[in-house]
Order: sequence, then C-alpha cells, then structure tokens
Amino acid sequence: CPSKIGRKLYALEPGPGASPRVILDAGPKGALGSPSVTFDGRAVLVALAKEGDAFFHIHRVPLDGSPPQALTDGPFHDIDPAELPDGRIVFTSTRLGSWEEYHQPPSRALFTMNADGAAIRPITFTPIFDNEPKVAADGSIVFIRSDNFFDRAKVETQLHSIRPDGTRGVTVAGANVGAEYGSRLRRFGYGSPAPLPDGRLAFVSNQGNF
Repeated sequence: CPSKIGRKLYALEPGPGASPRVILDAGPKGALGSPSVTFDGRAVLVALAKEGDAFFHIHRVPLDGSPPQALTDGPFHDIDPAELPDGRIVFTSTRLGSWEEYHQPPSRALFTMNADGAAIRPITFTPIFDNEPKVAADGSIVFIRSDNFFDRAKVETQLHSIRPDGTRGVTVAGANVGAEYGSRLRRFGYGSPAPLPDGRLAFVSNQGNF
C-alpha cells in the first residue's frame, strides 16, 4: 500500500474560516493514498483500493465533481502516481512479477502509462522496492530505492534519478553517487524526495549530509 493511507481525500482553500471539502470517499472498507495533483490543477491522481478490491489502483479524480476514472486494474498494487511533463503518468507497481528475496513480498518498480492508462511499460527493474517517484524541474524522475544488505542485517533507502524513458539511472544520494551504483555498505536512509523549482532536491536523511 502507499506509505500513508486514509479513507477520505480532502481539498482545502487556505484562509480564515477555511473548511475542507471531501473530493473522494473510499468508504468504511476502502483505502486511498499517495495523492498527486496534475499540472493543470484540474484533477488529483490517487491510489485507491475500493471496498471489496484487494488491490490499489491508480485513479484520476476530477476536481469538478465528476466521477473518478480508474486508470489501472488487475492483480497488482499500483501506487504513487505522478504526472509527467508530456502528460503520461509514472507510478509504482508490483506488476514487475518478481519477489523481494528476504520476506518475499512482491517487488515494486516504476512504470509509465499514457494519460488514459494505456501503454503501461516498466522503466526500472529491481528485486527490492522502488517507491514515491517525483518529477524534477528538468523532467527527470527522482525516487526512493530500497536495498538489502544481509551480512549487516539492514536495509538502506537511497535516492535515485532516471529519465522518463528509462535511461540514465543514477544514484543521487546513497552509497555511491553517479552512474555506478556500487556496493559499499553504509547505514544510509534517505526518503521523501521533494524536487524544487530551481533544480535542487530536498529530502530527509537519517545520517545528515552524505
């Protein structure tokens, strides 16, 4: 599921006496998470598990009150959507078909699809987890990658970057920085990538500066 989930998606117009309004209600047995606003501000992309559905799928939620539109389906978890500059959508999914080697949950990789949900294709491949893709100012995708290091019984989360076509994958913050990911063992924990308009990247770290 998304890193944080809830039952209702709200919109709030800041100001004195502001009152949030519900724009999507997943119901008492549904769940939703990882909302992301489209560039035109007319819709929110969200991961939604409807009541009775065992999987999260990407939905487009129009802000004009129109019904949500399901963009993905099938026996996969599709989460963390974000619109790309060309109108396509990048998201995290378990549809890669591999399994994390330790506790055996399904691996998660990054996929892209057209605005209507067509032409789904992977752009990353990993036996562990790729999560929370965010679009940077230059159009690249920054995301969290988890790596297992069994001889020290730990998991590291690093920040990676990749182009929307799947090329030029590099480590932004982690064991190595650059095209060669490397295998130096350090207790790194990076997360919550937040690209800034000037091209810099804000993020959280459990180790301070890298």
